[in-house]
Amino acid sequence: MKGVLTKLNLRRRLGFTLAEVLITLGVIGIVAAMTIPTLINNYQKKQLVAGLQKGYSTMSNVFKMAMADDVVDNISNTTLWKALPEGSISQGNFAALDYSGFIAVLNKYFKVQKYCNPYDDTCFNIKYKMIDGSDEYGDSGYNREDRLKVYGADGLVYFLRFNAGRGVENWGDFNSNFLGYIGIDVNGDNPPNQNGRDYHDVALFANGEIIFPGSQRWQNSWGGDSWKDTCVEPFGNSSYPGDYCGARIFEEGWRMDY
Repeated sequence: MKGVLTKLNLRRRLGFTLAEVLITLGVIGIVAAMTIPTLINNYQKKQLVAGLQKGYSTMSNVFKMAMADDVVDNISNTTLWKALPEGSISQGNFAALDYSGFIAVLNKYFKVQKYCNPYDDTCFNIKYKMIDGSDEYGDSGYNREDRLKVYGADGLVYFLRFNAGRGVENWGDFNSNFLGYIGIDVNGDNPPNQNGRDYHDVALFANGEIIFPGSQRWQNSWGGDSWKDTCVEPFGNSSYPGDYCGARIFEEGWRMDY
């Protein structure tokens, strides 16, 4: 009998009371509430960076392959570039033109699911915010209406605007080689649709080089590290909050630290 009672007492001592279980669950809940949002946020940042890296690599390869096919060292001499409709390569001229010929050639290097002409709000009408939550141009927002929107099979949307021959102050050797901008929305039409978060611009140059505005390569003509200080705050009068976030991600080794 004594041995049986000893075993029963041992079993009781090895168990937990209801109060102890509830306290333990409460502690676990508090820890989870503190850590899970951070884990989710870090995961989302990694997904956004991975998408940007993929888009940057895709566009780089498109223009490199186009130059290789035509055995030229200048994008403006490629079949791809010459397929652009007349009037689409001039500063300030973003009229709704027929881009079907250009898309047909582009599809050779990059799988196009669909595309939307500039100013076609029936095809694309997403309004983007700045990284600080503000509207880019007044209350109406800005949907990159002056750009050709190209939906890729990779789930990204590319916004193309070409401005061959546009001179840019303080760009040194970049002046005659700047061909335009390519916007990259790393998760398609999905939110947050913010400049500097899931949307970033890169600049295209005649030699096929693609550069993040504000990066060290961009700034090499006069020095400076705009990407460190102006990712969130606007730089001068020509940029908006988030414009240089792509440069910051790139210069930090493909890492979103903001």
